[in-house]
Amino acid sequence: MIKKVVLIGSLFLSLTINLTACGKSVASYTKEGIKAYESASYQNAIEYFKAAMEEDSTKIENYVYSGMTYLALDDVETAKTIFKNGMVLDSSSIALKRGLALCSYLKKDYEDALTKFKEVNDLTNDDELEIESLIYEARCLIALKNYKDAIDVYNELIELDNTNPTFYYERGCLFLRQESEDEAIKDFTNASKLSVDDIEMCWKIYSQYHMVGNDKQSDIYLDKALAISLNDDKTKRYKARFYYEKGEYKQAIALYDILSNQTIEDKVYKARAYQKANQVKEANTIFREIIRDYPMDDEGYRQYALYLLEEKKTKQAIKWLESGLEQCKTSEALSYQLIIAYEQLGDFKKAREALLAYESKYGKSAKLEKERKFLEERM
Repeated sequence: MIKKVVLIGSLFLSLTINLTACGKSVASYTKEGIKAYESASYQNAIEYFKAAMEEDSTKIENYVYSGMTYLALDDVETAKTIFKNGMVLDSSSIALKRGLALCSYLKKDYEDALTKFKEVNDLTNDDELEIESLIYEARCLIALKNYKDAIDVYNELIELDNTNPTFYYERGCLFLRQESEDEAIKDFTNASKLSVDDIEMCWKIYSQYHMVGNDKQSDIYLDKALAISLNDDKTKRYKARFYYEKGEYKQAIALYDILSNQTIEDKVYKARAYQKANQVKEANTIFREIIRDYPMDDEGYRQYALYLLEEKKTKQAIKWLESGLEQCKTSEALSYQLIIAYEQLGDFKKAREALLAYESKYGKSAKLEKERKFLEERM
């Protein structure tokens, strides 16, 4: 007998999932669900896993994959509920514990995520899962500003895999924060040796040195990057950035012009290069094109506003920030920048209104403490 079809999603999917007279087994639903999940067809995957759990609610694999599918859709709360439901059936499942750890991490509950990932790490015998858990432990510790313990975790990771350049690079970043520059230099050197001709790694190391004002070391990676002879889009993209950093704006623009696929970031760099080359009209045109092509992306509005503020066109910057907020509906970055723009305009009443609007939507922020005090002194 054919069960009644409940139409969810496409008619084809509903028929595929709900017509059990076709002989679909739980294993078949699960298999199709995993296939859909791995091909990023998340809505389809959800329906397959639902059907599998309706037929047999005891199979832990369905809870694991269903939860991971909801995480892929940024629905952390539903994922958490599914993982917890699975834990009722099997409280020892490492995969479900991992899912709950990911939920805590994505909700920025780093203390809880750290505890959960440590538990996963203690229970697993799988090398890949151990490494993944340690990576998340390090990220949690960094978010909690516990850099010393994070370095200890990277020591463990390097013991497990001493050929991974990312581990050396990320530990090097932590050494820089701890002002252990000699140790940072060693790690960045190892990261570079393990990633020959990887211009992105050159860029990351350059950026770290540049951030702390070590021009001697940053110039080493700038020169190393520009000597790379590869001619793919990735190399051109990063070479263009390095030319921009070096002040050779025409070379940067020329490379951006021949990229086969320009990202928003590429276009922003190109516009900035025109700005630095005193070709303001061209810069302005590119920023407008970014907003035209990506009207729902807040980064275009933010970058254009920053450019206009630098050009002392504060009222125009405010106009574009407000336009971006209207288009994007919600944007913490634009809301923050609007406060700064009103301050620069000298309209402290509007700046305070923007601050209160920001806090009502996103809560109080440590980075706004300076603005809060500044505005209180002027009101």
